[in-house]
Amino acid sequence: MATAGKTERLLDLLVTLLNADRPIPFAELRHQFPDYKTKNPDAGARTFERDKQQLVLLGVPLRCIKKGDIWPPGGEEELDDDGYLIDREQYLLPALDLARDEIAALAVVAEVARAQPAFPYREEIDSALRKITWDADAPEAAPDVRLDLRMAQPPSRSQQRMLRQLEEAVHARKRITVKYQKMGAKDAAARDIDPYGLVYRAGSWLLVGWCHVRKEVRTFRVDRLSAVKLAPRPTEPDFERPKDIDVRAHALRSPWTYQVESPARVVLETVPEWAHLLREDFGTGAERTELPTGGARIAFDCANPAYVVARVLAAAGRLRVVEPAALRGRVREAAKRATEKYA
Repeated sequence: MATAGKTERLLDLLVTLLNADRPIPFAELRHQFPDYKTKNPDAGARTFERDKQQLVLLGVPLRCIKKGDIWPPGGEEELDDDGYLIDREQYLLPALDLARDEIAALAVVAEVARAQPAFPYREEIDSALRKITWDADAPEAAPDVRLDLRMAQPPSRSQQRMLRQLEEAVHARKRITVKYQKMGAKDAAARDIDPYGLVYRAGSWLLVGWCHVRKEVRTFRVDRLSAVKLAPRPTEPDFERPKDIDVRAHALRSPWTYQVESPARVVLETVPEWAHLLREDFGTGAERTELPTGGARIAFDCANPAYVVARVLAAAGRLRVVEPAALRGRVREAAKRATEKYA
């Protein structure tokens, strides 16, 4: 019975910390968990320490945000006490990478289950299949897979209309003109895009295609698109999709590896609580080192310095640029602008 009680407590603690939108101090957890609220406070604290160690051993990315740290990152409020939460990005499962025949097999099994009169999870199956098959848009894709692209409705009518337009453009190989709102930009800019495919990732639809402004294959978040227009003459293709293009690979690229500016060697260092950064994708040639302090050092060729600046500022002191000096200067300037704006 003691083991069952411990297992239940660990699960409750996991759910509590995973759903937290702020670091939860131990004093608050003590009131929620009877095993922590003991007559002898030290005994309850020791139980909590053992539970934390158990979660870490199970691979749970448990984080401790120290007293005096700013939360949320980039905000203004200092924590009055140490707090705990679980890094959702590190905890969630990675994206599925299924071959087309595997997707087709899943679609067949789902169709059989959906045909059962008393089957209660039709909506869940439709949602799951929509997410794993939306990028199966190559002309040579299996017909069964392409049919499944239309099985489920997107969550909103406006997104539904836009996704239908984009799907039509992908399959008809029609160039589109859109307004695209880049992250951090004040206004949306016009873009001409040859759409290659759609991919669902981490709650967002992504469009992969040739950008005529950037002159390269780029990925666009669909929720930042507006005023989508297809080129005239719908029966005449405007472009040929490259045979070797991997839409999913482009959509799932790490922002650390985006090609925005000329590449330069960048060295980053983290505090121990951010050592999980070692597991992120910094591209080929990245060098990862665990520091004696428990932190980490990453050296990589970076062509997206704006993303580095954003991540360093969001880390609120837990991640810093060691090299090059010019990038450290950009971080200081960005921090200065943010301070002046929100002071």
